[in-house]
Amino acid sequence: MELTSLDLYYIVKELKEIEGAIVSNIYQPKDLIISLHKEGKHFLNISDNYLFLDSQKAKQKEPTPFVMFLRKHLDRARLVKVEQVRFERVLLLEFSKSEGEYRLYLELFSRGNSILTDGDDKILIVRRSESFKDRTLKRGEEYKLPPEKVDTSKISFAKFEGVLDEERRSTVLKTLAIEFSLGGKYATEVCKRLGISNSDVKVKDKKELFDGIKELFTQRLNPNVGEYVNPFILVSDPPLKSFENFSSALKYYSSKVESEKESPSVLKYRTMIEKQEETLKETEEKIQKLEEQARLIFSNLKEIQFIIDRVNQEGWGVTHPLIKEKRPEKKEIVIEIK
Repeated sequence: MELTSLDLYYIVKELKEIEGAIVSNIYQPKDLIISLHKEGKHFLNISDNYLFLDSQKAKQKEPTPFVMFLRKHLDRARLVKVEQVRFERVLLLEFSKSEGEYRLYLELFSRGNSILTDGDDKILIVRRSESFKDRTLKRGEEYKLPPEKVDTSKISFAKFEGVLDEERRSTVLKTLAIEFSLGGKYATEVCKRLGISNSDVKVKDKKELFDGIKELFTQRLNPNVGEYVNPFILVSDPPLKSFENFSSALKYYSSKVESEKESPSVLKYRTMIEKQEETLKETEEKIQKLEEQARLIFSNLKEIQFIIDRVNQEGWGVTHPLIKEKRPEKKEIVIEIK
């Protein structure tokens, strides 16, 4: 399970409520959990590719060296800011203590990572040391963000138009998913809303597409789970279950995904159910069509019987407004009724 940049945009809106909270504990039963206190207990659960706020405490395990280091520096610290960095899948948690400022960067892409820095972005500890072409995540190094992409949340129409004109991707759908960091889920949603097919290479109305993307950032929160977990209602993924907040939806969906991973038979049975549902839908459509045909025949039964009687009495030369075709060799008459 992975959060998209837009998912993170909406979960940050909810996490703003814990700004000002005090860190009371940090532990790692499986994922990293930061226990916070602000008008009650809050538990920020941080996995490799997603996170959510919970009111229930998970069982503790023996703390890792990484957790012990975080405890040492963040215990009793105040969480002063929760922020999505640009439109990246990176969450910044800023903490304040009497001895200084700390920043915890949560990279929720690829294998995921957590990096604690001081107020000047010097890395104090990193959960997983890594080296890339453009940056190095290692203690003592300056923390650098991944190479900058288009910030879709703040992009101007002129820049948006320029990216489209470059035609880096083979379809509009892929351009939205990759160049504008919407991912497949929200790229599909925009295309569905605007009637753009998955294979369209160019868009007819760029301004309409621009406005369609911008609308994604102003949706009323209505957290739900369909095929995916969503912060608002998607045309392309109708809700099957609704939730009071996005964190609850994320918690439910993540546990569902984990349970399915642990049960190999789930995929088999899900495929069977999907096929059965598809067959049922086709059968229902056939029944509906047959019922409509039966209704038409019944409402025109006298006229149909009259035509049959005339053909039997007078032969195939009979004419009638309802007769559209005669097939003497098969002893059939095609009658059109509405």
